[in-house]
Amino acid sequence: MSKLSNRALLQLRSTDNKSFFSFPDSPPSPPPSKFQNYIISSNDVALRAASESLTSSGFNSTIVTSSLSGNAAEIGRHFADLISSKSIDKNQLLAGHQFDLHYPIALLFGGETTVHLSENPGKGGRNQEMVLACLDALKSRNPEHKFTFLSAGTDGQDSPTDAAGAIILNENLQNSVMSSTSEYLNNSDSYSFWSQFNGGTSHLKTGPSGTNVMDIQILLLEKEGVL
Repeated sequence: MSKLSNRALLQLRSTDNKSFFSFPDSPPSPPPSKFQNYIISSNDVALRAASESLTSSGFNSTIVTSSLSGNAAEIGRHFADLISSKSIDKNQLLAGHQFDLHYPIALLFGGETTVHLSENPGKGGRNQEMVLACLDALKSRNPEHKFTFLSAGTDGQDSPTDAAGAIILNENLQNSVMSSTSEYLNNSDSYSFWSQFNGGTSHLKTGPSGTNVMDIQILLLEKEGVL
């Protein structure tokens, strides 16, 4: 069975070999006297491209929504609930959806969330905060799955930072810096946390993509003990 590491997720490609962060080819320009508007890409397009790549890699892939919204930290904790729950179909993020629970599972989300800033905020963005909140919630739990969780901005820039987002997996839960997650979260300083956590390897820095179709979240779940 194919395994996707944190770096492999950054290399997901659609079937026509174009990054899911990229726009498709633009349609021909109309005559000057007859202007028309074209939607050349969207969050749905990005999610479908990522889903197709994950399916080809052996995952049972499902696009849950392209309109995820709400507080980033709260949603991050819902993702922690998914990771640590035996019955993922009862999770709030999946309410109203039906899934084929055949493992390995890939759940894809898109949209844009918000951040409630502290009184003297540090540096960060909604994607980095969401993954930090997920990690913070997991430090007191035992995950029921082997997992990889990513949240990133398709433009490659999460708020006013040079990072697109962050990514975590089971191995990161053993890191000694886990004890400081709440402090960084309360200070709205997710960028500083990811810069030094795990030697910075969990910090996604793709560079500007030149496109912006909101954010994406990818959660990969495998049964513990399955190779």
